[in-house]
Amino acid sequence: MHIAFDVLPLIGCRMTGIGYCEAGQIQALSKMYPDDEFLLQFFSRKNEEIKIQRLQPYLRENVQPHWAKASGYVYRLVSNFLPISYRHYFGDKAEVTHFFNYIVPPKVAGKTVVTVHDMVYKTFPETVRGRTRYMLDTGLKKSMKRATRIVTDSEFSKQEIIRYFPQFADKIRVVYCGVNTERFHPVEDAATIQAVRDKYGIDREYFLYLGTVEPRKNLERLIAAYDQFRQGKTAPPYLVLAGGKGWLDSGIYKKVEELGLGDLVKFTEYVPDEEICPLM
Repeated sequence: MHIAFDVLPLIGCRMTGIGYCEAGQIQALSKMYPDDEFLLQFFSRKNEEIKIQRLQPYLRENVQPHWAKASGYVYRLVSNFLPISYRHYFGDKAEVTHFFNYIVPPKVAGKTVVTVHDMVYKTFPETVRGRTRYMLDTGLKKSMKRATRIVTDSEFSKQEIIRYFPQFADKIRVVYCGVNTERFHPVEDAATIQAVRDKYGIDREYFLYLGTVEPRKNLERLIAAYDQFRQGKTAPPYLVLAGGKGWLDSGIYKKVEELGLGDLVKFTEYVPDEEICPLM
């Protein structure tokens, strides 16, 4: 078979959860099915060599990059309203194409799979970036209609999708997120762990949150819960919030200040890959 993946989540300068989800699937499927051919598709007006370099961990004999010389941002914006053919840019070779970030563009060759991770933009729209909310409001229903299969991460998310889009219930399949044990594993070297602790000023036990610092992660409630927990303790464990800054994050930092937790809540900003396991 010829199987294609939209690799937009993999070619940016910083990977997020959606990217890691896709990365794991590409690596696993390409090893499990060595006789199939996998195409990593992306739009690019310039700097293709940088994007291909970012795809190097996934390239093998049966996994090759496939790019179109065009602006992906412009295509996604315009194709939300006009049926500009995806096939025009990437041809008819793919028998299945998987899109990991909610949107299936018009006129894709073969069958299509789309991953819809959650319905946060519907349930808590105030926590979602305006541009993202607009794209989903205008494009998600059309996307799920085009999709042959809709994949989501949990039974809860499946029920949430059905709640808002009951007409697509028969298309939805739950595929739980896996764990990459090559990437996530215990670190035994005490010096490595200590170096990371020293870098972030962690000199005692700590609770750890790892992810983007933004409201949709419910961090203000986490901080309020931590404030209750630490009451009456002379040296409570730190709360370490490890992740890059997100959208509308100012309320999270303000909450820490309001509760007088500046010495106890530590913001690391974005954590490089090599520091994640020692930190965990």
